[in-house]
Amino acid sequence: MKVAALEKGYATIRSTEQAEVIASISQELRQPMSSIIGYTDLLLGESVGILGALQRKFVERVKASTERIGSLIDDMIQLTILETGLVDRKPETVNLNLIIDHAMSYTSSQVREKNISIHLDLPKQLDPIHADREAVQQILIHLLQNAGAATPVE
Repeated sequence: MKVAALEKGYATIRSTEQAEVIASISQELRQPMSSIIGYTDLLLGESVGILGALQRKFVERVKASTERIGSLIDDMIQLTILETGLVDRKPETVNLNLIIDHAMSYTSSQVREKNISIHLDLPKQLDPIHADREAVQQILIHLLQNAGAATPVE
C-alpha cells in the first residue's frame, strides 16, 4: 500500500510538472503569435498602405493560420489539464440552443472565408441536458472547426 501511495504521489507531482511546462511553453508561443496577429490586423486595416486582392488574401491566410495555432495551443493546455486531473468538471443544466448559437458564431468567419453554408436541421427548442457547459461548447466548436477545415471551398 505504501508503494502504491508513493507511486500515486509521484505521478501527481510529475503530472503537475508536465502541466506547468506546457503552460510555460504555451505562454512563450503566445507572445510572438500576438505580434503576428497585431501586424496582420495592421496590414488588413490598410493603415500602412493599400493591399491588393492577392496580398489581402495572403495576409488573411496568415492571420487564420496564426489563430489556428492559438486554438491548438489552447487544446494542448486543455488536454494536459484534463489528463493531469487538475480541473473538475462542473455539470449543470445546459441550454443546447445557446451552446449551438455560440459555436456557430465562433466558427462563422472560417465558414464565410471558404464560402460554405451550414444548415441546421434541429427542433426549434432542444431539451436542456445535464453536462459541463464549457466541455460541450468546446466539443461542438471543435467539430465545426474540423468540418470547416475538411470541407473544400464552396
